[in-house]
Amino acid sequence: MKIFDFFGVAPVGAGSEHAWAGITRMKEGFGGRRERFVGAYDLVVRSYWYGLWKFVQKVKLAWPKF
Repeated sequence: MKIFDFFGVAPVGAGSEHAWAGITRMKEGFGGRRERFVGAYDLVVRSYWYGLWKFVQKVKLAWPKF
């Protein structure tokens, strides 16, 4: 492959405290370069299952982590 999108890096100028700083360093270690692309979007085929999935995601974010 000539091009592979690893999806997402820390913003330019973000410090080492940024959550994606380590993954960005790893990706750039492969010789990668920053490119800007249009964001990712969901194509909803079955609205019931998509709604259920979105609900579960919200519950997971709100659920206390022990």
